Amino acid sequence: GVPCELDIWGKPFVQRGQEILHRLEETVAQRNLPVAFKGFHKAPSTIMRDYDCILNPSLDEPFGRVPVEGFSMGVPVISHASGGSLEIYAGAREWEQFLFKDYTANSLAAAITATKQLAAKEAVFEATLRTLQSDAQTRFRASRVVDELESVFRELRVFE
Repeated sequence: GVPCELDIWGKPFVQRGQEILHRLEETVAQRNLPVAFKGFHKAPSTIMRDYDCILNPSLDEPFGRVPVEGFSMGVPVISHASGGSLEIYAGAREWEQFLFKDYTANSLAAAITATKQLAAKEAVFEATLRTLQSDAQTRFRASRVVDELESVFRELRVFE
């Protein structure tokens, strides 16, 4: 009952994901749904700030780049509790409510509903997003990550 548009970013790498995407594209075309398939974008964070919410249902997100980029822009990101997302969202207690645990429509719907309920409490929602934005910008800033990787490479003597 809420007017919305859905942008789908990226492309699946595995055959099963490609099949699902193809079926989804056919369904969207047949039903004339407000869905846009965006593919890949070189600077997604420049566009993310315009979204109300980002869904990251990836089962194999190794690092969790989408949540880091979204929260860095101050946009809530609802992610499947797998891969890198689990590590990123574990950084602050506030992040956990943006995870859906099992890979079902009901679990995703519950996470969306929880986010919507939090958004209804505007002051609390804004404070939560500011906390998460600060956390993402602090913990995952490029210089910090690069410095830590270089330290590991030095320990492993990769540069020798």
